[in-house]
Amino acid sequence: MYHSGGNEKSHLDPEIMKTSVLTIEGMACNGCADSVEKVLSALTAVESATVNLDAKEATVTYAESSVKANDLSQAVSDAGYTVTNIQ
Repeated sequence: MYHSGGNEKSHLDPEIMKTSVLTIEGMACNGCADSVEKVLSALTAVESATVNLDAKEATVTYAESSVKANDLSQAVSDAGYTVTNIQ
């Protein structure tokens, strides 16, 4: 998939990308969801992170060779929320 302009993370090899869905407790508002999305997106090997507040889930696409699911969970925890499941 070609990404045009601006996304410096688009150079990551799509063959090693993994998508995980994290179930997150403690998010009560859009500000909470934005905070979680920002901390996940800030991880170097994360290509994209999208949070669904209603479902209490974050969908994250990342380079599995550089970051592990536990790293995602720790970033969410450091932001003050709890990951209860990773799929």
